[in-house]
Amino acid sequence: AFPHWLNGTLLRNGPARFEVGGMRARHQFDGLAKLNKFRFDGKGGVAYQSRFLHSDMYNRSVAGGRFATHLPYMPLDPPFTLAARVRSLVDGTAAADNNNINVHATGDCVYATSDTADCNVVCVDSLRVLHKLNDGATATSGRRGHVVSAAHPQRHSDGRDTINYECDARTRVVRLYRDTPTFD
Repeated sequence: AFPHWLNGTLLRNGPARFEVGGMRARHQFDGLAKLNKFRFDGKGGVAYQSRFLHSDMYNRSVAGGRFATHLPYMPLDPPFTLAARVRSLVDGTAAADNNNINVHATGDCVYATSDTADCNVVCVDSLRVLHKLNDGATATSGRRGHVVSAAHPQRHSDGRDTINYECDARTRVVRLYRDTPTFD
């Protein structure tokens, strides 16, 4: 039993699926993301729920029977061809929303994140993806591109908002931004 003062929800994510079809991921960060929820009832009990993060990368990988083209940390087995990797970067289809690093909240909005600008907004009750934030565009510029962002944003002093950055690899411009819990 857990302490009675422990009451609330703990949500975590991480890589959990390392094989799709005949392809195998060889690095921890290349595994497809899975959400894990622990709900502590304040009476010593806990309930557990999990669900794969149904990101665009997950959906395309499962539907295609192999990992969607992306830039893995280590080559997959078998690896993507150089031509496929370059093509995915040029045409903007490189999978970038396999958010298997962190889960954080800004206000009542819960995000699954990784070190890309594409993160998924998640429903805490069902663990379903509500929508993708940014959808390949940077948070401040609205431009599509190869943009990285921190998977571990910092809490603003107001306690609700978060501060993060984005870096456009093509222009080498780094932008700090304040993330608020509203979607306009």
